[in-house]
Amino acid sequence: HLRKGLEALLGHEPRRKFPGAQPVSLTRKHLHSDLSGYMVCEKTDGIRAFLWYTKDYRTGEQAIFLVDRKYCFYRIDTRTTHAQACDDVLLDTEVILHKDDTWSGVVFLVFDCLAYGGASIVQKKLKSRLGFASAFEGELRRRAAPMPVVVTVKKFLPFSGVEKCLKEMETAPHGTDGLILTPPREYRFHTDGDLFKWKPARENTVDFQVCMAPSPPTNYKMWQLGLSLFYGKGGHELFTSLFWNEEEFTAMVAAWRPGKEAVLECWRDERGRWRPKLDKINQNDVPRFRDDKETANFFKVAENVIASLEDNVTERQLKLAAKR
Repeated sequence: HLRKGLEALLGHEPRRKFPGAQPVSLTRKHLHSDLSGYMVCEKTDGIRAFLWYTKDYRTGEQAIFLVDRKYCFYRIDTRTTHAQACDDVLLDTEVILHKDDTWSGVVFLVFDCLAYGGASIVQKKLKSRLGFASAFEGELRRRAAPMPVVVTVKKFLPFSGVEKCLKEMETAPHGTDGLILTPPREYRFHTDGDLFKWKPARENTVDFQVCMAPSPPTNYKMWQLGLSLFYGKGGHELFTSLFWNEEEFTAMVAAWRPGKEAVLECWRDERGRWRPKLDKINQNDVPRFRDDKETANFFKVAENVIASLEDNVTERQLKLAAKR
């Protein structure tokens, strides 16, 4: 019922797939396109999700749902969030956990608005959609008391502001791993070939499926772990093997999931070897398992990432393109 309601709101044909726009990797050929109308923002290292303010179809009361990339719906307890908000507002967000000496809680960083006041606005241009998002943020601030959930619109700059955006990323209070370049036109569902993501080479990663043995390996030099990509109805197929040094091997063994299939984020080193992406958590190296995903990257997505790596846009090239 929730999927049907969301798709009816958006005017989107029913599909058993999260409808959010997906960017493609920026390559050098894209720099020769007209990017003058694009808007740029930092790429947050968070969890992608829709935030949907609507009415409970059973009671007519306010309901707020988080919709993840697996197209699962999770109701947010309105006792701990903005219970008096508008109806049928759909925000495209990155979810992060903020924690410092003064406050800790969940933050929804909004980078697009797909519906407002019960109507789809996906056909409107980007600046208009961001205007609706900002208006809604202001409405929440006026109506709601301070809560452990915060909704805030991300800062966007014109493409000419790439250098400023990169500099501001250095002091961001949350993790960032690149830039998003958004076209000024309407919102497009699923993969959008004109919506670009740029990452430094080490951050340009691919999500692979790994199948873990019932027992973790004991010797990193004598063990291979297969990395598979998703081919649609054909399922997953082996693409390559994981390379790991002793430190990466130790981190993988510590996080081993016996007999399980999992999605593991990997990066490619200068010798073309795919290695596990590690996060530093409580001074420990922890592999980045993508529990928000059911499948590895689609093979076409992986091909785009590899093309981007082989045709890598450097930070200097990006800054020069923004100044043209």
